[in-house]
Amino acid sequence: MKPIIGITMGDPAGIGPEIIAKALSKKEIYDKCRPVVIGDKWAMEQALDIANVQLKVSGIERIDDAACNHGTIDVLDMKNLPLEIIPHGVVDETCGRAAGEYIEKAIHLALDKEIAAMVTGPINKESFDLGGYGKKYRGHTEMLAGLTNSDKAFMLLASGNLRVIHVTTHVPMRKAVD
Repeated sequence: MKPIIGITMGDPAGIGPEIIAKALSKKEIYDKCRPVVIGDKWAMEQALDIANVQLKVSGIERIDDAACNHGTIDVLDMKNLPLEIIPHGVVDETCGRAAGEYIEKAIHLALDKEIAAMVTGPINKESFDLGGYGKKYRGHTEMLAGLTNSDKAFMLLASGNLRVIHVTTHVPMRKAVD
């Protein structure tokens, strides 16, 4: 059976939901895995409109409820956001907190073996900080390490046969070079 991959929405006011919408419009994704978005259903519906992607959204309450059929995006609906339009590209405490909660949920689902892996949508560090996560974690990598009780965690970027692990994270390029 194909693995279930949890995809965190990222910052709902950012580009993450739109990237997810475009990625999940491709049938080949469903040929390789069973994707489930972890986020807010209505924010994913808004992203479909913005990205002009002709798919449906199914809000689910448990991973087991996901049909994982191409044409419909299954969203584990966290219901973290008020039912109103979130202005895109705006730093927002509520969106930062929601993004952090999506990541936390995905980590717990992975640890509980309800999903095989997780993919994370982009977060806005300023919103993440305002949402209360920045005091403890600088980003996804540190949050993953902290919530899995790992001493070390590394960010891996992959494309085809290319694999890259960052030597530094969250450091200005000038400082890294120096």
